[in-house]
Amino acid sequence: MSDLKEYGHRRLHVSVAGKWYLALTIGLGVVATSSGNNVLYLLESFLLGGLILSGVLSELAVASIQIQWTRSPCIASERAHDRIIVRNRGRLPVFCMEVGEWAGRKLIAHGFVPYLPPKSEIVVSSKWIAEKRGIHKWDGIGCSTSYPFGFATKIRWVALKGERLVWPRRLEKSGQTDAQGVKVYRTASGDFLEGEIREMQPDDDYRHVVWTLSARRGAPVVRVRKANSRAAEVLLDLRVDRAGDFEERIEKAASPFYASEVEGTQATLILFDGIYRRKIFGISTALDLLATVQPAPKGRHET
Repeated sequence: MSDLKEYGHRRLHVSVAGKWYLALTIGLGVVATSSGNNVLYLLESFLLGGLILSGVLSELAVASIQIQWTRSPCIASERAHDRIIVRNRGRLPVFCMEVGEWAGRKLIAHGFVPYLPPKSEIVVSSKWIAEKRGIHKWDGIGCSTSYPFGFATKIRWVALKGERLVWPRRLEKSGQTDAQGVKVYRTASGDFLEGEIREMQPDDDYRHVVWTLSARRGAPVVRVRKANSRAAEVLLDLRVDRAGDFEERIEKAASPFYASEVEGTQATLILFDGIYRRKIFGISTALDLLATVQPAPKGRHET
């Protein structure tokens, strides 16, 4: 959870319209000074007043914002479902406010608030999409607005460094997961669910016989039992000399874990670098590892 409460840093990015406005203000000021025309002085005062008003209103807006950020697991190429609570602590309403992360000397927008009344809050869903798996880092969180005239974007951010894992991209069709360097083995596991009734076969287990129904029918019958879940073991070859793109292998290895998360089944990840095999249990643990795993050194071989 991240919070934006401190006074923070300020940045001002002048827009194209703002640059033309400044050029007009300076040019009109020079003409008014040289000519002594009162009408030009009046127009110049209006232009300067607009600049001052824009700066004051934008500062009041960003200074009144408080952000509470709760992050959720993030998957590459999918929208991050973070929960962002934006509060307006000021006495004036806030218009056209962006909230996001400060990274690379710029604000990466995650959500937009068109209007927020004074002394109120709103929950914003993040619209940010990670481009690839790995570790995503940021230097702070902040907010920005170009209200009221769009001359410049006023940014307020607080130095609050952090990082998060971005899981591998989810395949649209998860059925075909076996590929060069990736093998998926499925075995029945877990409890059993009662299924249909059928006549007993010579190789059936007598413990499955339904004696009450067998007595009525005069012949032994058994109840077919079906596995409640299927455990998946995913073997991922980390050697770079294997056929196929490494990132494609990672995505195919992650596919059974996304399916297991939905179906409530079990899954185990096995990493093989040519010499050692390493087992990882748990869906989240395996996806966390797949987010950062790198190829094994070239030339590894099994001994």
